[in-house]
Amino acid sequence: MAMSAGDAALDPLPSPGASLATRASRHPGLRSRSFSSTQAKRPYTRVVVDDEKYKEYMEVVQTKRARVVTRDDLLTIVAVQATIRHEAFLASKRNGRPKKTDYALACSQYTGRNYKVCANTWSAFVNTGDVEAASAGGPRGENATRFPRTNALRDDLRTWLYDRNLRRHRTVARDVVSFLVSRNVISIGDGDKARAAALRAVQRYLDDQGFSRGKRTGRVMYKQKPEVLLQRDRYVLRVLELRESRRFVYMDESYCHHHHKAHTDSLFDPTDARPVPKDQHKGRRYCFIGAIVSADPTVPEAARGDEQKAHFMADTLDIFEGRANRTGKPQTKDYHGMFDHDYFVGWMTKLLAVLVRRGIANAIIVMDNAKYHKKLPSEVPKSSSKKADLVEACRRWGVPFSDSDTRTILWDRLREPIKAHAKAIIVSMAEEAGHEVMFSPPHYSDLQPIEIVWANVKGAVGRAYTAETTFAEVRCRLESAFEALPPRTVQGCINSSMRRLEELHHYIQQEEEEEEQEEGDETGNEGEEGVGAGERDEVR
Repeated sequence: MAMSAGDAALDPLPSPGASLATRASRHPGLRSRSFSSTQAKRPYTRVVVDDEKYKEYMEVVQTKRARVVTRDDLLTIVAVQATIRHEAFLASKRNGRPKKTDYALACSQYTGRNYKVCANTWSAFVNTGDVEAASAGGPRGENATRFPRTNALRDDLRTWLYDRNLRRHRTVARDVVSFLVSRNVISIGDGDKARAAALRAVQRYLDDQGFSRGKRTGRVMYKQKPEVLLQRDRYVLRVLELRESRRFVYMDESYCHHHHKAHTDSLFDPTDARPVPKDQHKGRRYCFIGAIVSADPTVPEAARGDEQKAHFMADTLDIFEGRANRTGKPQTKDYHGMFDHDYFVGWMTKLLAVLVRRGIANAIIVMDNAKYHKKLPSEVPKSSSKKADLVEACRRWGVPFSDSDTRTILWDRLREPIKAHAKAIIVSMAEEAGHEVMFSPPHYSDLQPIEIVWANVKGAVGRAYTAETTFAEVRCRLESAFEALPPRTVQGCINSSMRRLEELHHYIQQEEEEEEQEEGDETGNEGEEGVGAGERDEVR
């Protein structure tokens, strides 16, 4: 039986065990050559390849050879398997029916390639007449990620995961897949195979980013108190309600040390081993207080003048050395200790006068929860007040009491009425001037845009610091930084805090929806259990 044109084109390799004469008889190209004794000598060293050598040589091949299977490699697999099959065909002509042989297995042993690769390559070649290598992004190349591995994505995932942990939700890779799909980070095709591929990609991503499974240990997680969450929710809703109709005045206190510097972006030579002077102690500090005002929402942006734009109110600024407060006490570790209620009442009087001069009416004055901001009038009793004063307060506010009540019981009766009816001195001052005071929720300083303004000003002072900077120069630089503060910077700080407030509002709404859904699921489960019980009773 003659070989076909396709078989001849493959030019199968001769059997390794055949002699030169035999190989020459099978391949016309070898017949024309003369085989002298000199030419017949092998040009290589004879080596006996025992089991140990075979294993050693194959390990070298597997280690040194690239794992990516190229088109040339696939063609070599086709040539080897064609040769093996042709040898089996010739043997069957000589000896009758050929032995049953696993040609893919034999090819795998000869080439050192995977069995499935050899089998699939031969099938593809027989069916199509050609082979095609996988792209470099395949499983043996450099895997292309299914989604961008950016810091923003990691931060978003960490925030989402933290929120779920707060609510005690179990989270696995499938939940992360749903999260990424909801954020339009990945898209999944139809079918189980596509879903499985997406799950594997997410699992690899979680492993690469250092996320762990199991119970988290070593750190205690504290949840915020219900009263803090209540203050937060009220503040967020109130600001969103009023921001389109009223102006906001944000005030705060801060400080700046003598040796405050902001050189984190300063160049240095990492190979220079010469010692540098140790940073000096923070030194004395300046304390300052001031206020910014938001833009007038009732005036179109294009028609706003300087006074109607958001800006820092320079005439509210007060800078003083935080060496000793007005009670004569030494400098405290917390800069708030340099302020007291009497000083703040004086500054608040100045702020209200500034608002009058600028024609700002019906404003919302936002401040934090410092004690001297919320001091009550002297006639309001305290927990340390005498029993007679507590009794008088009960009578004044109509709180029922008994003559046998102790001071502790009387104070417990008065606690809630005081919260409901007694107003802080600062609040009364603002209301008398036609304004409203709002206290920002504790632990949410990022909702106060003036905190970002302070960071901007202190950064400018810190970048100008040198070893020769004097304490007096720090004050001059503070004043210069406040004078150079443009309205667009103040507006940017307000916009930043408003974005954070909107994100927080969205989170609060989402949290409520999930809680309602969980309650609905629990109610549904209880109903199903009740129906099941009724059905069982009917069966009985």
